[in-house]
Amino acid sequence: MGDIDQSSAQSGHLSQFVGEWSLEKDATTIALNTKALWGLVKVKGTFRASGGSAKVCGDGSVAGELLVDAGSVDTKTPKRDAHLRTADFFEVERHPAFRYVVTDVKSIDDSNYKLIGTLTVRTSTRPLELDAKVAFDGGTNQLTVSVVTMLDRTAWGIGWTKMGAGIHNKLLVTAVFNRA
Repeated sequence: MGDIDQSSAQSGHLSQFVGEWSLEKDATTIALNTKALWGLVKVKGTFRASGGSAKVCGDGSVAGELLVDAGSVDTKTPKRDAHLRTADFFEVERHPAFRYVVTDVKSIDDSNYKLIGTLTVRTSTRPLELDAKVAFDGGTNQLTVSVVTMLDRTAWGIGWTKMGAGIHNKLLVTAVFNRA
């Protein structure tokens, strides 16, 4: 677990989140948008979350994890989806999940945070900082973390570029957590 910067912990931005949280898989959405055929065709795909949890301690330490079922990729084109599951891309038979591990959080303001962690895709684990918008619903006791970022898939060893497959991919995640 990492430490939150002291100004954030002292300001109380995270104090309302102290506790353990479990991912609500069915309410969580994961989308990946890219382009193919040298930018002529937009490709939109989704994935299912397979697990996740978070813990915010009173001392300011945090830990979290989101697991994504790599084989659940769905672009509405079965032939493309089958190809994405191969060794050219996700190699799901050997690496069935993507894993994002949060090791630190820095508060920007009451609803914006920087998540500091690592993303593992196949055998490659790389640091990845994400700007996140966080919303807490006291009525349902749910925490929603929303992220939009661009990823260069070659950084994780996915270099297949035939037919003008896009290298840069837009990732959109809305993860919903319930207090455990």
